Amino acid sequence: MHGGAVAADEWLQHPTKGVVAYTDLIAIGFIRTVEQAGGRVPEDVGVVGFDNIAGLALIEPRLTTIAAPYISLGSAAAQHLLKGRRHHAEHIGPLRLPARLVTRDTTVPNGQECWARASQVGNPSEGASN
Repeated sequence: MHGGAVAADEWLQHPTKGVVAYTDLIAIGFIRTVEQAGGRVPEDVGVVGFDNIAGLALIEPRLTTIAAPYISLGSAAAQHLLKGRRHHAEHIGPLRLPARLVTRDTTVPNGQECWARASQVGNPSEGASN
């Protein structure tokens, strides 16, 4: 989660409409730091994690995440390795597996604007009337 806090500090200096984190834990750290600075998720910034780890429904706001097919990934990796051992000279190309977007509370529906306050987050001299 520390990496998320570091990323949030950077985001507070240069806000964007959305952030995609490398993992769900990094996304959680990002959200906590933004909220501690007075920001709101998803109103000020949309956040998407990656992993769909257990327990995401227990945190607020509930994290939008990308669920990777880990069982299929493990199976495909093993098959890929075995195929590579049998055919040393043969090039084994990239493998694509489907991922699934799990939409929850940290993103806004299409067409809604979350940029309105983003430039004011973390700057106490601006947005005091909000």
